[in-house]
Amino acid sequence: MRFALSDDQAALREATAALLARHASRESARTTLGRGGYDTELWRRLTGELGAAGLAIPPAFGGAGAGHVELAVVLEELGASLASTPYLGTVLAAEVLRAAGEGSAVAARWLAGLAGGTTVATVALPDHAAAGAPPTVHGSVPAGGPASLTGRVAVVVNGAEADLLLVPAGTAEGLAWFAVESAEVRATPLPSLDLTRPLARVDLDGAAASPVPAADPEAVLRRARDVAAVLLAAEQVGTARACLDMAVAHARTRVQFGQPIGAFQAVKHRCADMYVAVESSRALVRHAAWLADSGGDLAAAASATRAYVSDATYRTAAATLQILGGIGYTWDHDAHVHFRRATAATQLLGPPADHRDRVATLIGL
Repeated sequence: MRFALSDDQAALREATAALLARHASRESARTTLGRGGYDTELWRRLTGELGAAGLAIPPAFGGAGAGHVELAVVLEELGASLASTPYLGTVLAAEVLRAAGEGSAVAARWLAGLAGGTTVATVALPDHAAAGAPPTVHGSVPAGGPASLTGRVAVVVNGAEADLLLVPAGTAEGLAWFAVESAEVRATPLPSLDLTRPLARVDLDGAAASPVPAADPEAVLRRARDVAAVLLAAEQVGTARACLDMAVAHARTRVQFGQPIGAFQAVKHRCADMYVAVESSRALVRHAAWLADSGGDLAAAASATRAYVSDATYRTAAATLQILGGIGYTWDHDAHVHFRRATAATQLLGPPADHRDRVATLIGL
């Protein structure tokens, strides 16, 4: 594999960064902090002008037919900004529809809307720690009648903003996947340390649902978890990079004892450690994304990447606050917003300890 981006991937990164610089400024991003929802104008530009939501969707449905490396490139730039978008859930929903079968009527109905950004979607994944536990949502598929779902998913990314939810549920025949429109669910917004990522508890009480055909629903669930881990790690790399940039800028300009604090060994070494953490995290994410595209063994790589990047991002965000000092904790500075995101993201879709346990099991320890 190549750890360096191709010319097209580098151009995608530059275009994404430029679009976010123009339309996701600090001032505009802060208007949505902690208020739920997302910037609809930014979403329109991200999906319309850049085509970001359709990157990994086949051209037959209006997508670009690219891969997970490209998705990781976009998510890193989103992670470096304070923009709140439903990108993670939407691209993960497209992943599930594609894995379940691009030729199905459900995929044909929704993939074009996902590619064009006119449909916002998410996946109601059960908690990673409960991977072996019975599903909390149960489906009924009567012969000749519409399917229905009953149960609760405790935490769903953009659960209150999504037009479409893809839900794994237990049935009499075993695990199955279902597509549920937002009007059929009760989504309750949840308080979150991360002011940029809306979360919701989703309750289903006989919700009408459309079965999503899949030859192996369990394999689709495992794949969804693995891809979610890699894509969330890509976003975390962007968060860590933004923290590093803030710390270095402050170390260059903050003067103590007649010289910039970056000249002091303790600060200089801390910044060097942060740089190593960011670059190592990016390399792991690109390798895992490449495995997702090449059909390699993704499971262990996804969890190993998620565990390392979560810890590295948290340490980088915490070190940034130490270098900045008191100013980093003020509402007017962005450092604490990134720290909130870094802290909350470590627990989303399973904490690092769960992923390390999974790696140990997968490699036979």
